[in-house]
Amino acid sequence: MERLKLDFATRKPSADEDALKTEWQPLHLSPQKLAEGLALAKAESLTTQHPEAWIIGSDQLVDLDGEILGKQTTFETACAQLEKLSGRAHRLITAVALAKHGDRTEIFSDITTLTFRKLTRAEIEKYVNTEQPYDCAGTYKIEGLGIRLISELQTSDPTAIIGLPLIRLSQELNLRGYAL
Repeated sequence: MERLKLDFATRKPSADEDALKTEWQPLHLSPQKLAEGLALAKAESLTTQHPEAWIIGSDQLVDLDGEILGKQTTFETACAQLEKLSGRAHRLITAVALAKHGDRTEIFSDITTLTFRKLTRAEIEKYVNTEQPYDCAGTYKIEGLGIRLISELQTSDPTAIIGLPLIRLSQELNLRGYAL
């Protein structure tokens, strides 16, 4: 948001991602619909507290052939997840909900396809030890050393990779009267 040179404030949404994922599990939502639902829940959880503001909620998921790969909290599970991604393509889904109390909400997603090069266990361990990507979907930080894991990337908006697709968001904000 700083890149857009707009005044903004960040707030922690009250939406409980884990509870929502559990609640929605029987619905068998696609990874894209799940990410969009989470982005919407985050945005809507703040609209009544800030009724005059446009609220931007966002969520990012890694989709490997329909399986959602989450954040890993230990060295071993992080390495195992990166081994699963090694030599394979996956989708990074970045969903955004733009909401304002009493106004129509806009929901959109950006999908980036990333292919990891074939990684050795030693490369994976070195990467996890160095970057410690435990707080990231897919257990990698492409904006950091994770770029070394990638052999190919296809995206319409490179800013989506780090969590917020600024090209489409700029268009949506412009439609709502923000001079960018």
